[in-house]
Amino acid sequence: MAIKWSGDANAGAGNYDPIPEATYLLKVTSAEEGTTSTKRPKVDLVFEVAYGQYIGRKIWHTLTFIPKGEPGHGFTVQALKAMGLFKEGELDLSAEDFIDRQCEAKVVVNTYKDGEGNTKNNNKVAQAGFVTEDAPAPKAAPAAPK
Repeated sequence: MAIKWSGDANAGAGNYDPIPEATYLLKVTSAEEGTTSTKRPKVDLVFEVAYGQYIGRKIWHTLTFIPKGEPGHGFTVQALKAMGLFKEGELDLSAEDFIDRQCEAKVVVNTYKDGEGNTKNNNKVAQAGFVTEDAPAPKAAPAAPK
């Protein structure tokens, strides 16, 4: 099959400016299983903002399955609880289990350097940013003193 296509060199890539830092209702729209460089299982998640002014905007998050007793294990538990996927004991999950799950999470602006050294911004879920009964939504920071 041949692909016929006509491009426009002046077309923009779309609006990928970060959304403001806040707690948002997110819905998982894509999940892909993989392994980290340290050989831990992970799921790369794509969320969409599910409510409000920024509905449809995408947030990317990698959920790494940190073993019990190791630093960071609690972050895995918190994320799974927020998405209704946590239970005590051994879990048998696949990427499909995450699709259409909703949760609240604190979204922050992430600054990074791309492969060419350019400074870029995007959004990500804050570390320990998933909202659960044991980890309620973060309160806004107090105003700076004058």
